[in-house]
Amino acid sequence: MSHVCALRCARRLIGLISAALVCLWAVPTVGKRQGAAGRYEIADLGGPLEMEAVASAINRSGTVVGEAQGATDAEHTVRGFRYASGKFQFLPALFSGGWVAAKGINAEGAIVGSAEAKDGQTRAFIWNNQRIRDLGTLGGESSQASGINDMGLVVGDSEVRPLNETRRAFLWQQGRMRDLGTLGGKRSYASAINNRNRIVGGAQTKAGVWQACLWEEGRIRALKTPPGSESGAQDINARGEIVGWYLPASAPNQRRTMQAFLYRNGQMRSLGGKSDRGSVAFALNDRGEAVGQVTDSSGQRRATLWSEGSAVDLTESLAPQPGVRWQLLAALDINEAGQIVGFGERNGVCRGYLLTPRR
Repeated sequence: MSHVCALRCARRLIGLISAALVCLWAVPTVGKRQGAAGRYEIADLGGPLEMEAVASAINRSGTVVGEAQGATDAEHTVRGFRYASGKFQFLPALFSGGWVAAKGINAEGAIVGSAEAKDGQTRAFIWNNQRIRDLGTLGGESSQASGINDMGLVVGDSEVRPLNETRRAFLWQQGRMRDLGTLGGKRSYASAINNRNRIVGGAQTKAGVWQACLWEEGRIRALKTPPGSESGAQDINARGEIVGWYLPASAPNQRRTMQAFLYRNGQMRSLGGKSDRGSVAFALNDRGEAVGQVTDSSGQRRATLWSEGSAVDLTESLAPQPGVRWQLLAALDINEAGQIVGFGERNGVCRGYLLTPRR
């Protein structure tokens, strides 16, 4: 696997594991993975074919954002991109030569993510009206933005003091960044915000345990989890449904395995299969369709769609392309039309992709 794919997977999963999971008791898992060949058309994203890329997010109109890196570039500078109506565009940096990674986009086309500042630190940014803006920090040196809603409210996490690894979830609104606090511990992160301004992410308890949490009307609360588990929330839709990952409490002679979850009507449901080595759900749409990644019993990572009680292997759902071989490794976002973005290997090269359902 190419280095960008490996780094992106590690970055995503570490970001998730910096929260923790939810052990689901007496709740059935979804059905066996299946693929419906020819269900999706695939578009290769990421610019010139010599670049490696990841497609991170998609909005209602089908505009995609992500990041790309030149495989032969001596500096391997990461560049954020925007893809709309068949046209590929690189995003500007905070300064000439700096790297940019786009992570989220709203219905109005405003883009957020993280970028290199002149001092070499990482900063959360927003790109709107053809201009990029540094969102600052909570007092430390670095920050990163993860999500934005249609009102332009941005969430992410930031250092709170220079030379200090303590990071807190933030909400940025009208030029001000606010610390969202924790569940009594030192750290937290925010991953998504919906149009009702409900925010999800993860936060540490006094004992240092990560728990999936929801911020609503200025208050934080942990999602219901059994004792000993850890969890992290990754996305929330308009109906308040939440997806993420959980780690059950450890048991004698039993390996802890990360599993995807769906939280609906106050109940958590495991999306992982019994034979899987692990799974995580990254996003869901307003229809309750979730996407993410499953590591199967052989150790192969597979981009997965969870819909109507079944888990679908997206690689097996592609329309055939002569001379092109795809292995989709992770699905990172899905919109209301069922379009899916993520990353995989195209003839052995890590590329971003856009899947569109065939009608």
